[in-house]
Amino acid sequence: MKPVHLFLFLVGLSSLFAASSLAADSELARSRRMLRDAPSDIVALAERAIGCRRLATVEVKDEASDARVEAAFKIYRCDTLEADVASLRRKYADSESDLKDIDVAYNFGL
Repeated sequence: MKPVHLFLFLVGLSSLFAASSLAADSELARSRRMLRDAPSDIVALAERAIGCRRLATVEVKDEASDARVEAAFKIYRCDTLEADVASLRRKYADSESDLKDIDVAYNFGL
């Protein structure tokens, strides 16, 4: 491959990675706007759901990337996300608006 073509290929590839990261950041900003009046634990749920969804799409190529994904999985507590949603639904059972916010927050992870 000619040096110019290789350079253009690398520029294009890096822009794809940047766009993916920007899209995720945009999604996080959108969730915060939609949930601006929600309790902080519901906003945190949205952030976890987004993080868990990102992790579900990561391609593990070697032991190092597997370890990074596993560590992030633990940080976001993806294995307890559904149980935490149920707990929040019990906590806010008397507030219809908070229950709707919980649904919005969790659906950011789908």
